[in-house]
Amino acid sequence: MNASDRAVLVGYVVGGGLEYALGAGWSVKGEYLHMGFGTNGYNLTGSLRSPAGLTGVITTHVDVKSSFDIARVGVNYRF
Repeated sequence: MNASDRAVLVGYVVGGGLEYALGAGWSVKGEYLHMGFGTNGYNLTGSLRSPAGLTGVITTHVDVKSSFDIARVGVNYRF
């Protein structure tokens, strides 16, 4: 079974971050982002061939939920 899809997805991003000053120009920071793009459904059809020469058709439905999480940490120096 082969499948491909191209689409522009519209969704949302929620997140937050903190930065803490250590002194002498140094700070540490952390950030978290969650991105969600909803669920897309796909009907897939493929052919099946056995080594004995039997053939058939396979059909299935797949739901794909697109979401991503990003966590970042860092150190800054201000001069």
